[in-house]
Order: sequence, then structure tokens, then C-alpha cells
Amino acid sequence: MINIKSLRIGSHVSVDGKRVRVCGITRRKIGYHHPDERPDAHLRYARIHEVEPIKITPALLEELGFEWRKGSDSWLRYENLSEDGCDWGIIASEYGFDGWWQIMFRPRDSRLRNEVCCKYLHQLESILALHGVELIKE
Repeated sequence: MINIKSLRIGSHVSVDGKRVRVCGITRRKIGYHHPDERPDAHLRYARIHEVEPIKITPALLEELGFEWRKGSDSWLRYENLSEDGCDWGIIASEYGFDGWWQIMFRPRDSRLRNEVCCKYLHQLESILALHGVELIKE
């Protein structure tokens, strides 16, 4: 089961085996649009025990636009990469065992970087949201 306090509007979770974007949160439910319906359709609701986190996997990273860098044993994604640099970059590496990933985020023109460990997509999205970054734009 997922901790509802770890979610935010815009998080992606699994309901009935489908990835959905959270559009509303109550104490016991989330609101979402079913992926097979029009975006302006009424919200559906799922009780929190029906909501599952989405594990970060190599297949998910590839789907989200990350590229495998064999020499560094990590997945990389850059936004608006050019000769002048990029808006931001993310490096993801498997960390130890049990599905944990070490994530390093570096914004443009910054010597600072955030390094965190997370296991699920909604956790990564919450960290990136602090910097105004959305991995999945819908």
C-alpha cells in the first residue's frame, strides 16, 4: 500500500494495473482520469488501498527518455541539451538491492546537485517538483 502523504497532484501511480496521474487527493482516496478516457471526462476515484506505487525500473527509465550509458553503468536524461549545456540533467543508478535507485539531479548553471535514493516513480516526481521539473508532461 502507498502512503497517501507521499503523493502530490501530478504524481503517477498504478490503479487497476494502469498508470494514472493523480488529480485530487482526500484522506482516503485519490482522484484521477482513466488513461483510456477523454481528458475532460469526470474524475474517477480509487481508495488508497487500491493504489499501488510504480517501481523505478530500467524499462520505465527508457520509456521516460533516459539513455543507458554503459561506461558509467547509469541512466541519463538531459532536458534541452545543446553545446551550451542543458536546462537540467538526471543520472539514475541502481543502488544496492531491493529496487532502490540513486538519483542525482543537477539544474542548469548550478554547482549544487541533489542526490537522493528512491524506489518509486511518485517519490522521484516529488523531488523533481521542488525544482519545477516534470518527467511526464501530460
